Amino acid sequence: MLVKYKNKLWDFSVTRNMPFWHQFLSSRGYATGNKMFGIGSAVTSVSIVFNGTRCQVFFEQKQLKRYYAATLDYILKNKNLNNLEKRFNLYSKKLLKALYACDKNLSPNNLNRFQKQYGLFCAPLMITFSIGRHVSAVLREEMKKTAQKNIDHTIAEITYPDKHTPLFISQLDMLKIGKIIQSSKKKISKEKYLKIWLKKYLHIPVNYCEEPWNINDAKRYLNDALKNDCAKRMIELHKIHKNKIKKKKEILKSFPKKIQILANALADATYLNEFRKQVFCEVSLNQRGIFKKISKLARSNNWRDCFYLTPDEMVSIVKGEKIDVPLIVCGRKVAGMTNDKKGNVSILDKKSIEKFVKTLSVSKKEEKFNVKEIQGISANKGIVRGIVCIVHGRDEFNKFKRGNILVAPMTSVDYVPIMEKAAAFVTNEGGITSHASIVSREMNKPCIIGTKIATKVLKDGDMVEVDAERGVVTIIKKSDGKKS
Repeated sequence: MLVKYKNKLWDFSVTRNMPFWHQFLSSRGYATGNKMFGIGSAVTSVSIVFNGTRCQVFFEQKQLKRYYAATLDYILKNKNLNNLEKRFNLYSKKLLKALYACDKNLSPNNLNRFQKQYGLFCAPLMITFSIGRHVSAVLREEMKKTAQKNIDHTIAEITYPDKHTPLFISQLDMLKIGKIIQSSKKKISKEKYLKIWLKKYLHIPVNYCEEPWNINDAKRYLNDALKNDCAKRMIELHKIHKNKIKKKKEILKSFPKKIQILANALADATYLNEFRKQVFCEVSLNQRGIFKKISKLARSNNWRDCFYLTPDEMVSIVKGEKIDVPLIVCGRKVAGMTNDKKGNVSILDKKSIEKFVKTLSVSKKEEKFNVKEIQGISANKGIVRGIVCIVHGRDEFNKFKRGNILVAPMTSVDYVPIMEKAAAFVTNEGGITSHASIVSREMNKPCIIGTKIATKVLKDGDMVEVDAERGVVTIIKKSDGKKS
């Protein structure tokens, strides 16, 4: 989807559940933060935000290509992402430090410092996005030059990360609790262990706008874990991880140096992408105390109203200026912004917003598909049959049953409880560094990503075969009883 705006072409790239406030700082970070992480190029974007949280982003086509080239150049020059990982760690600590200082003492200076660090740490989103999309495409082209036959499988194998993601570590820790319970001859207080686990991991599903895990969630996940032999399952998961790393190293030896560099960069970016997400989940949960204080100062009854504000409006409220928050919220039910290469962010006028919304509306028109097979990219191999369950968000988790095929536009950290139950994953969006791809490889479940149309073609109750050996989903029987 291309939109012509200010004599430039803007390409629709991604939909995310992110607050207007976050996207404002993120737009600034796309331009100013990249140099802090070693990428010598900026990104210009247009973001349209619906109801304060549903964000759809367009990137200026030519500038994005320059950014892609700069990211690739960084990888080929540095040959690994060690320096990038150090900067991720450094700036995550700076952000968290600024957050806690602001929460302790909400002053204009502390709020400005927190928002500045927040914007800078938004830059890694573009870095991992660029690696996931462009570097993976370059790797695929390099692979085509070799005699390799099944490119998708090989890419999935050689880009497997050495480090566990924070999400996976939380699952291992839950299995540890299960192991203690199953191996003890005495009655153990489950709640004691779960409170410790929850204190460490409750932020994981927040994902900017969602709610954290609570004790009932933890109990439910423990009960699911206890359905298996937890000690045995831990051994299996460690073995899978160890074997995948071993196989990756063996396969990479046979490829040229450039392919090795690109594959290792994608593996590192996969881990860094999840690390970045977890930092923002922790920040998004803990900044709510700040938002509550600001909303109270603005005489608003809902801290989520802060999602609709700009960083400057936040500071003005803390300074004691009168800001009509309800009026702002009402006026930004559909809002837009754009940034230039220097990091200046401007709010779009109504006419400009309508130009982009019209394009999005055209793309959403009901399409009719008469297909028996859906093609995508294999993220983790395997072949399974099962019943389709389409899940667009957390409010639909309750309909998911163990052994279903999870079909979604994309997955995020809050999907993990149902991903554990799923026989396979199929998504519309995503590349090799996407959440579904990462989890499928860690859980060793068949996964097909980037189908574009899975949620439009498939229906709840359809019987399908997910052939992640070929990257194909075949409809065996429709939910209405008709054979495909």
